[in-house]
Amino acid sequence: MTLHSEEHFGQSDRGILMIRRMLSDQLAAIAAGRDPIGVSFDSTAPPFNSRRAISFARRERQVQRGSGVSRV
Repeated sequence: MTLHSEEHFGQSDRGILMIRRMLSDQLAAIAAGRDPIGVSFDSTAPPFNSRRAISFARRERQVQRGSGVSRV
């Protein structure tokens, strides 16, 4: 089993890191009682729009990084 702390990633491994971060974020959302991306247990919720969710996630990351993008 590989220890992630001992891994050495190159530029081509960026996708792996992105998937791991997204999985970690979604597990944290579940632990906090929220629905993960693409899943809703609310029967009154509107249908899922993947483009809107991706756009929202990008804006949230920019806000977290302090790039000055304001929330809408």
